[in-house]
Amino acid sequence: MQLKQLRFFVVSVDTGSFKAAAEALYTSQPHISKTIKALEEELNMCLLKRRANGVVLTEQGRKVYEYALDILRGAEKIGSLKEEQEMNQFSVFANFDCQIAELYVKFYQRHEKNSVRFQIREGTVEDGIRYLHRHMVELAVVCVPGHQYFALQDMLQHKRQTFHLLRKVPLYLFLGPSHPMYQEKSINVQQLRGLSLIQPREDFFSYTNFVGYVKNDVRTLKDRPKVVTADSSYEILQFLRDTKLAYVSGKIIHGRFEPFQIRGIPIESGKESVYFGYIIRNNAKLTPLAEEFIRLLGEV
Repeated sequence: MQLKQLRFFVVSVDTGSFKAAAEALYTSQPHISKTIKALEEELNMCLLKRRANGVVLTEQGRKVYEYALDILRGAEKIGSLKEEQEMNQFSVFANFDCQIAELYVKFYQRHEKNSVRFQIREGTVEDGIRYLHRHMVELAVVCVPGHQYFALQDMLQHKRQTFHLLRKVPLYLFLGPSHPMYQEKSINVQQLRGLSLIQPREDFFSYTNFVGYVKNDVRTLKDRPKVVTADSSYEILQFLRDTKLAYVSGKIIHGRFEPFQIRGIPIESGKESVYFGYIIRNNAKLTPLAEEFIRLLGEV
């Protein structure tokens, strides 16, 4: 049994298919399939059910997956022992909607003269949960629509993770000077449905679900406005500044967009709010750097 076999197996499970695993690992799909097949033959177990749309764990595969994660984590820790002796490390994730780049910079400035290795990741809420599960980050900063809060709690329970709420904030519509609603003081949900949006890559916790822009609807219903998706906060910023697209999110950091002439307009939804907080693994012992960063999050 080789670490390579276990890595290919774990990534295939996490991504849901050999094709996606091959893209993530920069190799070919046949190579992934052949390597995992060799692992199954060596163990004399069927680990994955092959289907047309991907792969699914068998009961035996589920147990092997958990052991494989432990082995890979251990190997990663062994490989980084020397580096850990030389410097402190701080790995943090934030989903696109949190927009906390300024906090990253502020935190870095506090420690730029110290021996600290910073690792900052960005993505969807589900990305953050997966990174935590695989011990790739120490904490995940997230903001999710209020109506999906209990769905988040249920998902985290299965991953042995806990969400710590920092505060609730209202939903806002962000738009640039080219937008016809730029001078509005507020907007209701009915007006929101008629707008074209720029949003982060969609996942289960996407704000486009709140305004009714389900991905399949966008493709099939001609009367739906377009939703442009982006994979970075910088791209969203550029679209807002230079086009008539708008952006739905919580107003986590006041003044975040104003230097770019982008306004935040409150959405009069009556009940909808954004839950802003952080996720950590159950019983995790946080480093002093992580604890300090959490205190900083509570101050914004």
